[in-house]
Amino acid sequence: MINIKNMEGKIIFTSKTAKTIKQAVEEAILQKVSLQHSELVGVDFTGANLAGGDFRGSDLYISEFDCANCTGTDFTGANLDRTSFDQANLTDTKIDFQIEEGLLAKVAQHALANDKALDMDDWHTCDTVHCIAGWACKLAKDQRLETIYGTPIAGLLLLGTKAYSHFYDTTEEARVYLEGINKQSKRDAKKLAFSSQYPNLENEISALIFLSLKKRTALETNNHVVEILTKIVESKIKERTNPKA
Repeated sequence: MINIKNMEGKIIFTSKTAKTIKQAVEEAILQKVSLQHSELVGVDFTGANLAGGDFRGSDLYISEFDCANCTGTDFTGANLDRTSFDQANLTDTKIDFQIEEGLLAKVAQHALANDKALDMDDWHTCDTVHCIAGWACKLAKDQRLETIYGTPIAGLLLLGTKAYSHFYDTTEEARVYLEGINKQSKRDAKKLAFSSQYPNLENEISALIFLSLKKRTALETNNHVVEILTKIVESKIKERTNPKA
């Protein structure tokens, strides 16, 4: 018989068949039992099916969730200090994220600055060489997160689950991932710069397209539409860059 208790010592679930806490927790989740505020310090959940589990406000200090299925699991308000989620499925997982806007782009920029700046074999190799999570912690505004949670969980909170899925890549795999992030951030920067330069262009184009469609009662092909759009964009940019005196 295995009892699961909350942080006040009250029994919230009892399993008559489970031989471990891990098995008891899986059974509780299958029975839709909420495990809010449960005391689960140091539990090995490796490979467990915790999908849809409710661990809100629970104490999960130094517990291991490696390779566990945490799809839709709610860890909001839980103590994740020194926990491990290596290779865990974190799809739709709820955690108290503290994602910093633009941080992942900064990580990519610094990690790809030279051939030696990225090393996935350790969280921090030296002051100028780190893994993805290591760079996130070094560049983060809130430097306390790494001290409180450790590097991997701090990186998860700062960058989110998609980036976390690459924390255990090889250096070459991580480099490919960050190169994609770098390219996307450059594209986003160009779009932002163009939007700032021509803030009303989108609305003006939409209006002109509407007028064009009214005048042309039968547009025979998509190429015709593309031609209209191209002419509109070119003319508007020309107006903006070469205003009449």
